[in-house]
Amino acid sequence: MRSRTLKTLQNLCLDEFKINLYEYDNYSFSGNTSGTFWSALYLQLEGETIFKFQNYDIIASPNDFFYIPKGCRYNHIQKGTEKCKFYILSFSFRESEGDRYDSICSFTKINSISPQQAKKFLDFIYNSFDYGESAKIESISNFYKLFSELLPYIKNEKNDPIHPAIRKAMDYINDHLLEDFSIKDVADFCNISESRLYHLFNEQLHTTPIRYKNHTKIKQSFVLLTTTNLSVSEIAEKLNFASATYYRYAFRKTTNSTPTRYRKIFRLQNNNF
Repeated sequence: MRSRTLKTLQNLCLDEFKINLYEYDNYSFSGNTSGTFWSALYLQLEGETIFKFQNYDIIASPNDFFYIPKGCRYNHIQKGTEKCKFYILSFSFRESEGDRYDSICSFTKINSISPQQAKKFLDFIYNSFDYGESAKIESISNFYKLFSELLPYIKNEKNDPIHPAIRKAMDYINDHLLEDFSIKDVADFCNISESRLYHLFNEQLHTTPIRYKNHTKIKQSFVLLTTTNLSVSEIAEKLNFASATYYRYAFRKTTNSTPTRYRKIFRLQNNNF
């Protein structure tokens, strides 16, 4: 008789498993700067949110599907006043010796299944909690099946860090924020083509170099709006926006607000009249 024992089975036993459907009508903020307790599958249903990491941001738009590993450090911000709705399926595998499947991977945008498939899967799990134990068991079974299909596409944290060219590009943008430079200048500094830079930004940051550049400028403008009396036109000029009109457009695109309104709310909240 021959027998085989799956020694890693204990690494695959679920210790925690829950799903939440969040809906917000106004600005919301949640912080996980100490690291998330569980891993999660995240599906953006409506609106946009920002995952703010230490060195970069990722914008989640409708139908974006992400894997969030246990211990991931980020802030989660809903943009402006637009309605926001998203699923979070949180799970944790039992603690055991060696690397756990949910602890060796990094934050990843999942493209291996369609948003429609992801929503159908999460809808079933969310509704299964109303239909007794058999439905819950089926949900867990479906989870294992889905996770096994996703695992080959989830980036390994140890072998797949942010591309060096992306690091150089982000450093260049931050260091030259007050200067007039093009995306071609950034690509030349990174010794890659402009099209390759766009590809890497889309693949790893899920945005474009222009959007990242504008978003970084907008974050810097938050400081100028709240610590100086510079006019909107002066801030636009200082940050090398093409015009005050374009600055207002980019600001609204990022925050669903205006620079003037942002400054007014900040001063009211801080009693700085």
